[in-house]
Amino acid sequence: VPTMSIVFGDTTRFSVHDDVTNVGRADVAQNWQPELDVISLGGGDPNFGVSRHQAVIRRDGAAFSVIDVGSTNGTYVNGHLLEYNKASDLHDGDTLAFGAFSGTIKIG
Repeated sequence: VPTMSIVFGDTTRFSVHDDVTNVGRADVAQNWQPELDVISLGGGDPNFGVSRHQAVIRRDGAAFSVIDVGSTNGTYVNGHLLEYNKASDLHDGDTLAFGAFSGTIKIG
C-alpha cells in the first residue's frame, strides 16, 4: 500500500497513516486536536493563517485527496485555491498549502 507524507521546509515530515486525516490547529478550549496539527510543525506563525478546521486528507486505496472544509485562508494544491468541500487529487511532487503554510507531497 502506498504511503503519503508531506515535507514542510527542509526536514519536517508528516506521514499520513489513516484513511481520514484532519488538518488544522489544536484548540484546547474546544477540545479539538487534529491529526495534523500544523502548529507542532512550525505553522504557528499568525501570518500563515491556518484554521482550526482547515482540511481533510483522504486515502482511498492507493489514491490520496484533500478537501478544504471551509477554512478562512484557503487550501491550495500547486498554487490553485480549492473550492470548499470539493476533493482534489494529490500526486507525488505536488505542493500542498494550508493558508500560507506549505509542503511537498511524497507518495511511494
